[in-house]
Amino acid sequence: MAEVSIVAGLVCPEFEDQVKYLMDNRLAVSSKSSIQTALEKWWYPFCRKYELPYFVPTGCEERGGIMASFVLVLSKTLAYGTITGYVWCVVDEHTSNGYASPLANVRDWRQFMNSVEVEIHTPSEPRRMFPWLLFMKVLKGVNFEDPEEITCALFMVMLFFLISRPELLPLALTGDSSFDSKKHLRFKDIKFDNGYPEICMRAIKQDPLCKRKTHTMGESWRAIGNCDVHLLSFTNWYKLYTNNRVYRDMDSPFFFRMQTEIPLHMLVSIAF
Repeated sequence: MAEVSIVAGLVCPEFEDQVKYLMDNRLAVSSKSSIQTALEKWWYPFCRKYELPYFVPTGCEERGGIMASFVLVLSKTLAYGTITGYVWCVVDEHTSNGYASPLANVRDWRQFMNSVEVEIHTPSEPRRMFPWLLFMKVLKGVNFEDPEEITCALFMVMLFFLISRPELLPLALTGDSSFDSKKHLRFKDIKFDNGYPEICMRAIKQDPLCKRKTHTMGESWRAIGNCDVHLLSFTNWYKLYTNNRVYRDMDSPFFFRMQTEIPLHMLVSIAF
């Protein structure tokens, strides 16, 4: 049976608009950004260089060779994981615009990609552990009169107890990666109702869409307890940080620059 698309055969223009809306909004902001990078930096230049259309026509008998050529171009400079991600971006761009996947029924694609993986494989280095003594030395050296140093200390202690990669801060001040109250840490995402601190976990690096089983309505409260060691007491750093800070409402960004209402974002936090 021939491959078909939901785009072909919709019974009225209203349904066409609804399908387009659903297809355009099913991805997270980070995925949309990855797709744009793959297209603008790699796929479009590849197509222009070899005089190919941006969309491989549905049923094109040369689609397997075109995609294999694209992978060979990527393999000159990129890691295998990045290559597979960019191939997915190209496929998604096709299917989102009513075209068939350029990899549909390409019978030897899996064998080809396995060969590419073997050929360009390089051993990955594990993430370096932040030295424990240095961690304690940094906390010990915090100037309690410096709001930015207190912010950094609280952020470090928070990440230490959460033991994950939460997306607490936006990536940028403006644009698609700016503060999102449905995703990033808000004032109301920290509570002490049970006598110990709890933090609301939503998007993390491994689960940006909040689909893990521990979530209820997109939220999962993580109890991080408390600590008798003053430097590792989340409660102590929390009190120091929130002292003299005024939050407009419960949905306000928890982290923001002192004397301003500008949310703290990752680039600034790294500079600390």
